[in-house]
Amino acid sequence: MPPVTPWQAARAKLSIQLKCIAFIAAAALVALSSLAFVASPARSQVAAEDSGARIERVDVILLNPASDAAKNQRTEDLIRRSLGLFPTGRFSRSTAELGLSRARRMGGIAATDLTVTPGTAGALIVTVEATLRKDTGPDGPKGALVTGKAGDLPLLFDGDGTYVTTKLELLTMAYANRDAWYGRPDLFLNGNPLVSGDTAGDGTSGWIEGFVHAGIYGITPVADNVYLYGGLSGIASGSTGQELFTDDTRLHFGIEDAYIGLVGGDTSATGNRLV
Repeated sequence: MPPVTPWQAARAKLSIQLKCIAFIAAAALVALSSLAFVASPARSQVAAEDSGARIERVDVILLNPASDAAKNQRTEDLIRRSLGLFPTGRFSRSTAELGLSRARRMGGIAATDLTVTPGTAGALIVTVEATLRKDTGPDGPKGALVTGKAGDLPLLFDGDGTYVTTKLELLTMAYANRDAWYGRPDLFLNGNPLVSGDTAGDGTSGWIEGFVHAGIYGITPVADNVYLYGGLSGIASGSTGQELFTDDTRLHFGIEDAYIGLVGGDTSATGNRLV
């Protein structure tokens, strides 16, 4: 291997020094860029959001409000309830986005946009801009009582803050047995107080049972931010055929829901919701 000349040694040393200077300069540039990024308002906002910063105010804005003021109020209240964020609480974007997704499924809301801006003393101002769906039909009263169309059921009436809907549930079930009680109901059911008439036993037996649940529910304004609400429903059930304990046909009717009440509340300028 030929010996290294002084000139080659000096050039190698200079090359190493230049590489060190370039590395230091690049590291300094990266550090300055990171510092500027962290110090920027956008980065500060994201950091504040992720850290669960305190909420100063919650604003809900309808970009295309309906002519029915009560409908707008119900929509705003739905968004606030679904959002689950209130002043003095801690911000969570995942919680808010999940809540808004639920509100879009439940109400006539086409789209929502959630923005967060810095408030005072490190708190956040949460703003939700909502766009109502256009496929809900024209503004004004609607429902089966207005249109006369069965396709509008279960909604009976919706207009001027009054909302009336119906409920109808039906369920039927069929059962069958083969040689119930091992073919000896006289031994297995002797003295059983549930026995009435003939019981299932040798051979094949079966019965049918079911129920119908029907009701009506509604809410209407009686004053500013005060609503009267109520509901009434009943269930009719019955069975016929050869059951395990009897062959009697049975019918029963009972009240399932029966209530009436008042609900009121208000939302402050900062977004606190009182009900």
